[in-house]
Amino acid sequence: MSDLVVSDGHGPFMNKSNSLLAALFALLFCTALLIAVPVLGPSFREVLNRAERVRFPFENPDLLYREAETRYYSGDLGMAHDIARRALMVEPEFVPAYKLLAAIYFKERKYAAAEASCRSAAALAPEDNTIRIALGRTLEQQGRLAEAAETYRQVADDRHATAEQKAEAVTRPETQGTDAPDTDTARALLPTR
Repeated sequence: MSDLVVSDGHGPFMNKSNSLLAALFALLFCTALLIAVPVLGPSFREVLNRAERVRFPFENPDLLYREAETRYYSGDLGMAHDIARRALMVEPEFVPAYKLLAAIYFKERKYAAAEASCRSAAALAPEDNTIRIALGRTLEQQGRLAEAAETYRQVADDRHATAEQKAEAVTRPETQGTDAPDTDTARALLPTR
């Protein structure tokens, strides 16, 4: 029994040889874990995926999005996808991540998934016409031309209404003499019929 007690009174794991053994054990455990993931299959991966969903306070969806966007433009679509999904785990209503996922899926020719991402983004930001234009493109690629045409028509109608509202605001007497753009410039924004 006296073999387990260290003479300085700090316990059996405080000497250098025991801490070296503990580090070696940790290294072997991590190596075994790396081998076990592909061998044990989907059930073990599912446990790891659940563990990844834990939100860390230092995770910022904007920073994750920027990293995903960088990966997208460098051509690493798989990593861009994973990071964008991570941003959505942190902030489920983060529209830029949905838009990036739609772009990734579109580039990968996964049009149904791109459509789902566009629809999720459009539900969160219905005023964003770029999302609806992207939705129209995904519908076109799926051969759903009537739906795509209707989506484009809605975008055009919204843009026309917005331009008319801007022109109307400029021509109101209460806006005269302010920093509002001149009437001719505002009317130039209106589409011609």
